[in-house]
Amino acid sequence: MDFDDVKLMAEGPTPDPYTVTLTLAVNNEGSGKDDVVDTMTIDVYDTACAAGIDLGLVTLDPADFDGNCITGFEDFAEMAGAWLTDYALTGPVPK
Repeated sequence: MDFDDVKLMAEGPTPDPYTVTLTLAVNNEGSGKDDVVDTMTIDVYDTACAAGIDLGLVTLDPADFDGNCITGFEDFAEMAGAWLTDYALTGPVPK
């Protein structure tokens, strides 16, 4: 028995994760054996990072500001943008 490749594609944005359920039914008609049915559920994520976070396998670095599981220059640029911001009080504090 030969099977062709199966490709599952979603059109447009999908919720994360996108759940796909596959059911395989084998008809044993005429063989004297019972029919067989099996089901498999697959969760499909946009990225490996999203899968790791959802499954609790990844702990995000606090410096990963964009949440892509990579602490890179973009994260550093966001941090540096607020580096010298003065958050000091500009007036007296009432007692």
